[in-house]
Amino acid sequence: MSADQNPHLGHPAARYPHGLRFLSWAHDRAQTTIAHQLLALIGDLQTEEALGSALAFLTHADTARALRQWSSHAPAARLHSLSEDLAKSSKLAEPLPPGDKPTRVFRKTLSDWYLAAQLACGTGDWLPADEAQAVHRLRVWLLVVAYDALLAGFKRETALQIVCTQLRMGLDAQDVEGGNPKETEKNLAKLRWFAQIVPPDENYAQFTTALLAGLDATETGDDSGLNSARTSLKRLARSDFRHVKTSEDDKEPEGHWFTAHDLLSRPATPSPIESNLAAEDLDVLELPVDPDVSECGLLEVRARKPMSAGELHAVSRRIAYQTQEDRQYLNISWTRLSPWEQEKLRDLIAEGLAATDHERRLLAALTVVAIVTKLSMRSIGHVHLAGGSARVNGEPPIWTLDIPAGTLTRNASRHVKAAPRTDDLQPWTQPITERWELRLSAALVQPLTQALQSKPTASALSELFPGSAEKAFNDWTSASRDLWRISSGFLTIAGEQQIFEESRDATFSRLLFNWPSSSTVGAMAYPGWNRASVASSIQAVTQANVIALADVPDHVNAMGSRLSLIDAMIAQELERASNRLGEIAADENWVDYHNAFTVYCVTLLLIATGARPTRSVFERLSHFDLAHGRLFVDDKASLETSGDKCGRVIPLPKIAVQLMATLYMPYLRQLLERLKVQGAPLAADLSTIIDSHAAPRLPLFFLLKPSNSNSWEEVTESVLEDRRLFNWPLPCNVFRHRMATELRHAGLDPELVDAQLGHAEAGAETFGDLSTRCWTDEESQWRDCIERSLAPLGPVNTSEVHQRQGRS
Repeated sequence: MSADQNPHLGHPAARYPHGLRFLSWAHDRAQTTIAHQLLALIGDLQTEEALGSALAFLTHADTARALRQWSSHAPAARLHSLSEDLAKSSKLAEPLPPGDKPTRVFRKTLSDWYLAAQLACGTGDWLPADEAQAVHRLRVWLLVVAYDALLAGFKRETALQIVCTQLRMGLDAQDVEGGNPKETEKNLAKLRWFAQIVPPDENYAQFTTALLAGLDATETGDDSGLNSARTSLKRLARSDFRHVKTSEDDKEPEGHWFTAHDLLSRPATPSPIESNLAAEDLDVLELPVDPDVSECGLLEVRARKPMSAGELHAVSRRIAYQTQEDRQYLNISWTRLSPWEQEKLRDLIAEGLAATDHERRLLAALTVVAIVTKLSMRSIGHVHLAGGSARVNGEPPIWTLDIPAGTLTRNASRHVKAAPRTDDLQPWTQPITERWELRLSAALVQPLTQALQSKPTASALSELFPGSAEKAFNDWTSASRDLWRISSGFLTIAGEQQIFEESRDATFSRLLFNWPSSSTVGAMAYPGWNRASVASSIQAVTQANVIALADVPDHVNAMGSRLSLIDAMIAQELERASNRLGEIAADENWVDYHNAFTVYCVTLLLIATGARPTRSVFERLSHFDLAHGRLFVDDKASLETSGDKCGRVIPLPKIAVQLMATLYMPYLRQLLERLKVQGAPLAADLSTIIDSHAAPRLPLFFLLKPSNSNSWEEVTESVLEDRRLFNWPLPCNVFRHRMATELRHAGLDPELVDAQLGHAEAGAETFGDLSTRCWTDEESQWRDCIERSLAPLGPVNTSEVHQRQGRS
């Protein structure tokens, strides 16, 4: 698979032999995910002793005992499983030698990789047995808490850093013969304090509760470090995690780079598409992309005051990092509403709509419209009122509000290069609607109508509010204790965030609220959604204050790709194509039969895989693992690969395995024998396809020239669209559209849909270097969803085709 790299976002951390050895070991034991997570916790991947000491700690008998006792807590159970497997294996990395100290080995990264440094310390066996066991149990608890924090999105956590540092200082003090005696005694006192606060053996929840309850019962004296540790332990016991800034953050900018004020400040000229990425004195424009070249949007940064090249480059990188964070829908991000803020905002809107004060009801109604149109109160003027003559760049407005009719309308949201549903495609595809009409509830229409009566000449929605709607909204939320940081700019992403958290589908969420002028990546061009999916999501965002597409039947295509195939038509044509093969075989022109049969097989594989119909897409027999039902697909040239392969592995459904094993490969062997008998020069080249040890001199699927049966040519898109075998007007890539749509209907995780089609969300591959997913863990349910998506097309009768081959 290709590396998960993006020039804006840096490159993945270098892998070291001990790390690769550990990951290989984990892969063989189905522990890949937790192995990657453990490496993330350790952090210092360059120092072998960091990994070796962590693994040694996990295999310690007291560690295994505590994890087993706490296995009702899921993260502890996963660590216990890893501990058991490690205990049965030979040493994978060298730990810190006995008597050596982390302060020597870690040096510059001591504070950054505090957990690894603490785990590298001795076990404290020189303490009295009961104190040594107590300290060790606390260290195990800290490891589990660190894992909890990582799963919650905190790779490095402030309270953990403080506690691990104080604990390490105490463990380092075991060498009582060297160093400053006073300092040694002080650090020994730290360790005794830690031993005193540890409660008896209990399950994880009881241990945590008892630890929290007992922290105030022990005195820390005048040790400020222990005072901080006690406060930090309380936070950890309550899972009150907070990010820590480390020296690594100074080397490469990461997510929360700008202040809240900078993030929400806008360029002088407002744009209908408001991102939260503009910094002071910068215009940030998201540029459209060519989906045939890149899956990632590009940013253009223009400074409105002089900047050196170095400064502009640095700021551009910061914005790129913030863009990456913003695209991931992280509800822990400063630029996103947290789940409880979303709930509080919905409550605030409901209270506003029920208020007796007209201005408050109008503000609440404008808020609902702003959310559904992806606008802020500053840019809500881009919703034009019906009856006006306003045009934007010579085009009709995107959103139009007809207050007397109580409707809000726009064109259906589709990819900027979405294929048209031409007349010849209509019998083969579901009907579509190109217009969205949202009917507003009485709670919205009443305050809007009253405002329009006061300003009958208003042409834009922003003109209806007396004064500044932006200031009124910000004052409204500021007065709420729970929404103090929510300005009107957050309305531009509120709906998108809510739908993503409900659907976990970034493509659906982004396209649902997409403005035609904003960039649309290639992945948005393929899936299509019907009226039922679109309407239910819009109604959920507006708290049932609109009824979406009320006059459109549920099955009608309403968003995304216009090419939603009618499966019954496809199934019929597959059967007819099979019959045509028989007719061609009866003509006894073996070259014509070979070419038709090749097109038949490649088309079925495109249907079964959703691969791009590029030249010789299924290139080699070695790419097919028929025994396990897997396929390596290399169907996209990439400028970033510098000539290297850039493919992916996907599950191969039964229909494809059956096609290859019982039809195509037996046919190739039969063809080889025919050519050998004829003494044809092509036989030598054909034998290299079948021989897995030979370098193939032909692609796996190839065509023969009718004028010269010893001359071959590759299978191309134009050949596949020839209607002599499949009498349909469908473009070759239509089955990518079907796969993207039907896999979602079958319940497959959208990230795995991307993996199937070779897409990456904002440069992050589903199975890239930085992913915690394990391919084999996902394979079973992934394969099941593919099978369900293909079921409506019916079975392929390979036995009949095989019999016709014998007659050809």
